[in-house]
Amino acid sequence: MLDDRLDFTGFEYLRARCLRAQRSLKAEDRKFLAEHDAVEARIQSDPKTVLEQAVKGIDDGTMLLLKLIRSRKLRREFPKECQAEPCDEAVEFFTSRLGFMNRQFVRLSEDRAPDACFHLWYQAMDLAEAVVRLCAIFPDEFRSMAESSLLMPSLRAKSPKFSCDAEAIARAIHLAEKHPAPEVHDNRTRIGALCHYLTAKVVAEVESVRREKEHFERMARYNNSENSQDIFLSSLHPDNRANHLECWRLPALHGHADEWWEGRVRKMVRSEFDRMRRNPIRNPALWQELKKVAAHDTDSAKRAALEKYCFNKLEQIAGKPALPASPD
Repeated sequence: MLDDRLDFTGFEYLRARCLRAQRSLKAEDRKFLAEHDAVEARIQSDPKTVLEQAVKGIDDGTMLLLKLIRSRKLRREFPKECQAEPCDEAVEFFTSRLGFMNRQFVRLSEDRAPDACFHLWYQAMDLAEAVVRLCAIFPDEFRSMAESSLLMPSLRAKSPKFSCDAEAIARAIHLAEKHPAPEVHDNRTRIGALCHYLTAKVVAEVESVRREKEHFERMARYNNSENSQDIFLSSLHPDNRANHLECWRLPALHGHADEWWEGRVRKMVRSEFDRMRRNPIRNPALWQELKKVAAHDTDSAKRAALEKYCFNKLEQIAGKPALPASPD
């Protein structure tokens, strides 16, 4: 549960509790406990001062990153043959920290921390408005992401007739044109639509990993290196390394639903089911529908129902295998 929700604070307190239950500790464990307890003591005795320190650290770090981005000292350009966009190390660190904060923001909203849902609403509105505005002005900047994305951030009104110019923007940024399942829609049943979306996201995730292989092959040629993939794989956690290799071994999607299901997709669908089982608010609509369609009110029956629907959706997305050419 802590892992699913990225509750790193909860992990730290759990680790401290487990270490205290042990009779003997390693030197690094004693150091961890001492630092953890020192911070906890400060929080309990003077929370206002800790708050001031936290805010100052965030503000100072953010300003340093923004100044680095402004300087362009960490920006890197690539030759055209690499087919890689310019990058900026300072921007990457800024967005990685922002992504971390956003994930924790969502977790706090799920826990209904005071005012978290209130601020989540307005932050989401601000970001969606920015995407809608900037997509209309700079469609080229968004096209590479949008082509393989199923959905885009948008603003929804009470009336379904108001789309905030979504149709024109979708055309301008080529939304989902390179997605393996571009035509997501409300199916005949609610669970069909929910499983369609889930399966399409899983397929897109696999395709993204497969594209990484092509990227590292290009970078290897650029760096005159033959082992860029090996260097990349060696940097991954063993579980992630195995996942990448499984994705890379798959054939092209079209006509190969069975291979994709057995080789990677079923495992990912089962992982998603386990996350929902531990935390139903992760996808409450789908969990509710699985309760309705499962043969029995058991986890195994609900998982079987999810796998059945998702495999059917995968077959629709992958399409039928090509018929062998008839002999002349």
